[in-house]
Amino acid sequence: LQARYRDAEERAASHANALSGQALKTRELSEALEEEKRAAASLRAEVDQMATHKRMMDSDADGRARLLDQTQRELRSARDDLEIARQREATLQARLQQQPNAGNMQGEIASLRGQLASLPHLQA
Repeated sequence: LQARYRDAEERAASHANALSGQALKTRELSEALEEEKRAAASLRAEVDQMATHKRMMDSDADGRARLLDQTQRELRSARDDLEIARQREATLQARLQQQPNAGNMQGEIASLRGQLASLPHLQA
């Protein structure tokens, strides 16, 4: 009877050790799982931050594109105005040559030349 009792005690101790080892492994796995959850949350936050930054950059790029389009339209308009002024100057020069005593045309031509001189960056 004592041998059976000792055998049962040994088996119980063996099971207790096994359960203790399993409890330790379970605790370690649980801690590892929590660490992975924290790492995943950190990565999610980083991805969200990067997505926000990308949206801001996209918005900024859209604004710059609109500004560039507006500037190009204004430049085309200024070049058109410059071409019109050149044509008017040529027309007035031709008329002036036909009527050499027309002093008011000389004033208009001088005025147009002044306007042209103030726009040197548009002369292309």
